Amino acid sequence: MARTLTTANSSFALQVDGLFPVPVNIKGYATDDMFSTAEVETSERMMGADGNLSFGFIFAERPFTFTLQADSLSNDIMDAWIAAEENAKDKLIANAIIILPGQNAKYALTRGCLSTFSVMSEIKKVAQPRKFTLHFQSISRAPT
Repeated sequence: MARTLTTANSSFALQVDGLFPVPVNIKGYATDDMFSTAEVETSERMMGADGNLSFGFIFAERPFTFTLQADSLSNDIMDAWIAAEENAKDKLIANAIIILPGQNAKYALTRGCLSTFSVMSEIKKVAQPRKFTLHFQSISRAPT
């Protein structure tokens, strides 16, 4: 398959231990702001007094943000997750799969937690999108 810039045919399935044991599809992304990852720093560096740079590998969490339109039914999924954690007073572990056919890519997102979220849409002329950020132990490209 030829690679394209198309993202309209992408998919995002989310599984949350104890809440959604079978992955649920997340749909209704915001225009021009579907999902993204942040840069990850995996080194620790120290410059010696003699000018010699020393460095080493460190593990780093993988931030992942996605944005849903205010009318997306997937907001109900996220609200259920938020409510479950508040009720349990504990964090639930999540895993996800992202499939990007246009780039011939599939990503496995492993052992994550919900970190930040918009409690509700900003209400303006029209209701605005909501953002959700998860932090995963790993995000790795999987064989397609």
